[in-house]
Amino acid sequence: MNNVPAILIDKVNFSHGDLRILEDVSFTVEQGEFIGIVGPSGGGKTTLLKLMLGLIKPSSGKIEVLGQKPTLAQRRIGYVSQYPTFRRDFPISVLQTVLLGRLGITKTFGDYSKEDYEIAHRSMKEVEIDHLADRTLENLSGGEIQRVLLARAISSSPEILMLDEPTANIDMRVEEDIFEVLKRLNQRITIIVVSHDIGFISQYVTKVACLQRTLICHEAEALNAEVIEKLYGQPINIIHHSHCKHGEEH
Repeated sequence: MNNVPAILIDKVNFSHGDLRILEDVSFTVEQGEFIGIVGPSGGGKTTLLKLMLGLIKPSSGKIEVLGQKPTLAQRRIGYVSQYPTFRRDFPISVLQTVLLGRLGITKTFGDYSKEDYEIAHRSMKEVEIDHLADRTLENLSGGEIQRVLLARAISSSPEILMLDEPTANIDMRVEEDIFEVLKRLNQRITIIVVSHDIGFISQYVTKVACLQRTLICHEAEALNAEVIEKLYGQPINIIHHSHCKHGEEH
Protein backbone atom coordinates (compact mmCIF):
# COMPACT_ATOMS: atom_id res chain seq x y z
CA MET A 1 0.00 0.00 0.00
CA ASN A 2 1.50 3.33 -1.07
CA ASN A 3 0.74 6.86 0.11
CA VAL A 4 -1.54 7.76 -2.81
CA PRO A 5 -5.07 8.51 -1.55
CA ALA A 6 -7.73 5.97 -2.43
CA ILE A 7 -10.01 8.81 -3.57
CA LEU A 8 -9.19 12.46 -4.18
CA ILE A 9 -12.05 14.82 -5.02
CA ASP A 10 -11.22 18.49 -5.53
CA LYS A 11 -13.83 21.22 -6.06
CA VAL A 12 -16.19 18.96 -7.99
CA ASN A 13 -19.44 20.29 -9.40
CA PHE A 14 -22.10 18.29 -11.24
CA SER A 15 -25.29 19.50 -12.87
CA HIS A 16 -28.05 17.75 -14.77
CA GLY A 17 -29.39 20.37 -17.12
CA ASP A 18 -30.19 23.41 -14.98
CA LEU A 19 -30.32 21.32 -11.81
CA ARG A 20 -27.20 21.63 -9.64
CA ILE A 21 -26.72 18.26 -7.92
CA LEU A 22 -23.22 18.63 -6.43
CA GLU A 23 -21.57 21.92 -5.55
CA ASP A 24 -17.89 22.48 -4.74
CA VAL A 25 -17.40 18.99 -3.27
CA SER A 26 -13.90 18.25 -1.95
CA PHE A 27 -12.73 15.37 0.20
CA THR A 28 -10.05 12.72 0.45
CA VAL A 29 -10.37 9.04 1.32
CA GLU A 30 -7.11 7.55 2.49
CA GLN A 31 -6.30 3.92 1.76
CA GLY A 32 -7.60 1.63 4.49
CA GLU A 33 -10.42 3.94 5.61
CA PHE A 34 -14.06 2.94 6.04
CA ILE A 35 -16.16 5.91 4.90
CA GLY A 36 -19.94 6.34 5.19
CA ILE A 37 -21.76 8.73 2.87
CA VAL A 38 -25.11 9.87 4.27
CA GLY A 39 -27.69 12.50 3.48
CA PRO A 40 -31.30 13.09 2.48
CA SER A 41 -32.85 11.53 -0.61
CA GLY A 42 -31.83 13.52 -3.68
CA GLY A 43 -28.77 14.93 -1.92
CA GLY A 44 -26.38 13.55 -4.54
CA LYS A 45 -25.06 10.38 -2.86
CA THR A 46 -25.52 8.01 -5.81
CA THR A 47 -24.29 10.70 -8.21
CA LEU A 48 -21.08 10.99 -6.18
CA LEU A 49 -20.57 7.21 -6.35
CA LYS A 50 -21.06 7.24 -10.13
CA LEU A 51 -18.45 10.00 -10.44
CA MET A 52 -15.93 7.98 -8.41
CA LEU A 53 -16.69 4.91 -10.52
CA GLY A 54 -16.05 6.86 -13.72
CA LEU A 55 -19.59 6.24 -15.02
CA ILE A 56 -20.21 9.98 -15.39
CA LYS A 57 -17.93 13.00 -15.56
CA PRO A 58 -18.06 16.10 -13.34
CA SER A 59 -19.10 19.43 -14.80
CA SER A 60 -15.91 20.80 -13.28
CA GLY A 61 -13.27 19.83 -10.74
CA LYS A 62 -10.92 16.87 -10.40
CA ILE A 63 -11.38 13.25 -9.30
CA GLU A 64 -8.59 10.72 -8.87
CA VAL A 65 -8.93 7.09 -7.84
CA LEU A 66 -5.68 5.54 -6.59
CA GLY A 67 -3.82 8.29 -8.42
CA GLN A 68 -5.58 7.65 -11.73
CA LYS A 69 -8.58 8.93 -13.65
CA PRO A 70 -11.67 7.00 -12.48
CA THR A 71 -12.12 5.32 -15.88
CA LEU A 72 -8.59 3.90 -15.67
CA ALA A 73 -9.06 2.57 -12.14
CA GLN A 74 -12.38 0.78 -12.65
CA ARG A 75 -10.88 -2.71 -12.43
CA ARG A 76 -9.40 -1.82 -9.06
CA ILE A 77 -12.87 -1.12 -7.63
CA GLY A 78 -15.52 -3.58 -6.46
CA TYR A 79 -19.09 -2.28 -6.59
CA VAL A 80 -22.33 -3.42 -4.95
CA SER A 81 -25.39 -1.58 -6.23
CA GLN A 82 -28.63 -0.85 -4.42
CA TYR A 83 -30.89 -3.78 -3.50
CA PRO A 84 -31.34 -5.70 -6.76
CA THR A 85 -34.61 -5.67 -8.66
CA PHE A 86 -33.58 -8.24 -11.29
CA ARG A 87 -35.59 -11.41 -11.90
CA ARG A 88 -34.32 -13.96 -9.43
CA ASP A 89 -35.80 -16.95 -11.22
CA PHE A 90 -32.96 -16.91 -13.74
CA PRO A 91 -31.31 -20.36 -13.50
CA ILE A 92 -27.90 -19.33 -12.20
CA SER A 93 -26.20 -20.64 -9.09
CA VAL A 94 -24.46 -18.69 -6.35
CA LEU A 95 -21.05 -19.92 -7.55
CA GLN A 96 -21.78 -18.91 -11.15
CA THR A 97 -22.88 -15.47 -9.98
CA VAL A 98 -19.74 -14.93 -7.90
CA LEU A 99 -17.56 -16.06 -10.82
CA LEU A 100 -18.97 -13.17 -12.87
CA GLY A 101 -16.70 -10.95 -10.81
CA ARG A 102 -13.74 -12.59 -12.55
CA LEU A 103 -14.87 -11.54 -16.04
CA GLY A 104 -12.25 -9.34 -17.66
CA ILE A 105 -9.68 -10.53 -15.13
CA THR A 106 -9.32 -14.23 -15.90
CA LYS A 107 -6.62 -15.10 -18.39
CA THR A 108 -8.40 -18.20 -19.65
CA PHE A 109 -10.30 -17.53 -22.86
CA GLY A 110 -13.86 -18.82 -22.91
CA ASP A 111 -13.72 -20.42 -19.45
CA TYR A 112 -12.70 -19.83 -15.87
CA SER A 113 -9.33 -20.96 -14.60
CA LYS A 114 -8.59 -23.03 -11.52
CA GLU A 115 -7.45 -19.81 -9.83
CA ASP A 116 -10.80 -18.15 -10.63
CA TYR A 117 -12.66 -20.97 -8.91
CA GLU A 118 -10.33 -20.82 -5.92
CA ILE A 119 -10.88 -17.07 -5.58
CA ALA A 120 -14.66 -17.44 -5.96
CA HIS A 121 -14.80 -20.11 -3.25
CA ARG A 122 -12.58 -18.02 -0.99
CA SER A 123 -14.82 -14.98 -1.53
CA MET A 124 -17.93 -16.97 -0.68
CA LYS A 125 -16.31 -18.33 2.45
CA GLU A 126 -15.25 -14.83 3.49
CA VAL A 127 -18.85 -13.56 3.36
CA GLU A 128 -20.13 -16.82 4.88
CA ILE A 129 -22.12 -18.24 1.93
CA ASP A 130 -19.81 -21.06 0.81
CA HIS A 131 -22.50 -23.56 1.85
CA LEU A 132 -24.86 -21.96 -0.71
CA ALA A 133 -22.54 -22.43 -3.72
CA ASP A 134 -24.86 -24.74 -5.67
CA ARG A 135 -28.13 -23.06 -4.71
CA THR A 136 -29.91 -20.91 -7.32
CA LEU A 137 -30.67 -17.25 -6.65
CA GLU A 138 -34.44 -17.80 -6.55
CA ASN A 139 -34.00 -19.84 -3.37
CA LEU A 140 -32.17 -17.14 -1.41
CA SER A 141 -33.32 -14.56 1.11
CA GLY A 142 -32.68 -10.84 0.65
CA GLY A 143 -29.73 -10.93 3.04
CA GLU A 144 -28.23 -13.93 1.24
CA ILE A 145 -28.58 -12.16 -2.12
CA GLN A 146 -26.66 -9.18 -0.76
CA ARG A 147 -23.87 -11.48 0.42
CA VAL A 148 -23.72 -13.06 -3.04
CA LEU A 149 -23.33 -9.64 -4.64
CA LEU A 150 -20.68 -8.75 -2.08
CA ALA A 151 -18.79 -11.98 -2.82
CA ARG A 152 -18.99 -11.22 -6.54
CA ALA A 153 -17.53 -7.76 -5.93
CA ILE A 154 -14.59 -8.96 -3.82
CA SER A 155 -13.83 -11.86 -6.20
CA SER A 156 -12.30 -9.24 -8.51
CA SER A 157 -9.68 -8.60 -5.79
CA PRO A 158 -10.47 -4.88 -5.53
CA GLU A 159 -8.45 -2.29 -3.65
CA ILE A 160 -11.59 -0.21 -3.05
CA LEU A 161 -15.09 -1.47 -2.36
CA MET A 162 -18.06 0.84 -2.99
CA LEU A 163 -21.58 -0.04 -1.84
CA ASP A 164 -24.80 1.87 -2.53
CA GLU A 165 -27.39 1.27 0.22
CA PRO A 166 -26.33 -2.38 0.60
CA THR A 167 -28.73 -3.10 3.46
CA ALA A 168 -31.84 -1.22 2.32
CA ASN A 169 -34.98 -3.39 2.71
CA ILE A 170 -33.10 -5.79 5.00
CA ASP A 171 -33.92 -6.25 8.68
CA MET A 172 -31.64 -4.86 11.38
CA ARG A 173 -30.15 -8.20 12.44
CA VAL A 174 -29.06 -9.02 8.88
CA GLU A 175 -27.79 -5.44 8.45
CA GLU A 176 -25.54 -5.88 11.46
CA ASP A 177 -24.23 -9.21 10.14
CA ILE A 178 -23.33 -7.67 6.76
CA PHE A 179 -21.55 -4.71 8.36
CA GLU A 180 -19.55 -7.11 10.52
CA VAL A 181 -18.40 -8.76 7.27
CA LEU A 182 -17.50 -5.33 5.85
CA LYS A 183 -15.54 -4.54 9.01
CA ARG A 184 -13.41 -7.64 8.45
CA LEU A 185 -12.94 -6.83 4.77
CA ASN A 186 -11.79 -3.35 5.74
CA GLN A 187 -8.61 -4.91 7.14
CA ARG A 188 -7.39 -5.10 3.54
CA ILE A 189 -9.84 -3.08 1.41
CA THR A 190 -10.80 0.60 1.51
CA ILE A 191 -14.58 0.76 1.88
CA ILE A 192 -17.03 3.51 0.91
CA VAL A 193 -20.68 2.87 1.70
CA VAL A 194 -23.76 4.96 1.02
CA SER A 195 -26.36 4.41 3.74
CA HIS A 196 -29.64 5.88 4.93
CA ASP A 197 -28.98 4.77 8.52
CA ILE A 198 -26.61 7.38 9.90
CA GLY A 199 -26.92 6.15 13.48
CA PHE A 200 -26.17 2.54 12.64
CA ILE A 201 -23.15 3.01 10.36
CA SER A 202 -21.42 5.39 12.79
CA GLN A 203 -20.50 2.29 14.80
CA TYR A 204 -18.44 0.90 11.93
CA VAL A 205 -17.05 3.73 9.82
CA THR A 206 -14.03 5.91 10.56
CA LYS A 207 -15.56 9.01 8.96
CA VAL A 208 -18.98 10.13 7.79
CA ALA A 209 -19.36 12.32 4.71
CA CYS A 210 -22.58 14.30 5.08
CA LEU A 211 -23.85 15.21 1.62
CA GLN A 212 -26.64 17.53 0.64
CA ARG A 213 -25.34 19.02 -2.61
CA THR A 214 -22.28 20.20 -0.66
CA LEU A 215 -20.23 17.87 1.53
CA ILE A 216 -18.87 18.04 5.07
CA CYS A 217 -16.79 15.24 6.56
CA HIS A 218 -17.02 14.31 10.25
CA GLU A 219 -15.19 11.86 12.43
CA ALA A 220 -17.75 9.19 13.31
CA GLU A 221 -17.67 10.00 17.02
CA ALA A 222 -18.39 13.69 16.30
CA LEU A 223 -21.90 12.99 15.02
CA ASN A 224 -24.68 14.30 17.22
CA ALA A 225 -28.30 15.39 16.93
CA GLU A 226 -27.35 18.96 15.98
CA VAL A 227 -25.13 17.83 13.07
CA ILE A 228 -27.80 15.45 11.79
CA GLU A 229 -30.59 18.01 12.12
CA LYS A 230 -28.56 20.53 10.11
CA LEU A 231 -27.96 17.92 7.39
CA TYR A 232 -31.60 16.88 7.02
CA GLY A 233 -33.11 20.29 7.68
CA GLN A 234 -35.50 19.06 10.36
CA PRO A 235 -35.39 17.55 13.86
CA ILE A 236 -34.16 13.94 13.78
CA ASN A 237 -34.37 11.45 16.60
CA ILE A 238 -31.16 9.50 17.18
CA ILE A 239 -32.16 5.88 17.58
CA HIS A 240 -30.47 3.64 20.10
CA HIS A 241 -29.95 0.30 18.36
CA SER A 242 -30.23 -2.72 20.60
CA HIS A 243 -26.73 -3.92 19.72
CA CYS A 244 -25.00 -0.66 20.75
CA LYS A 245 -22.82 -0.64 23.84
CA HIS A 246 -24.56 0.59 26.95
CA GLY A 247 -24.74 4.36 27.08
CA GLU A 248 -23.60 4.82 23.46
CA GLU A 249 -25.61 7.28 21.36
CA HIS A 250 -26.03 6.90 17.61
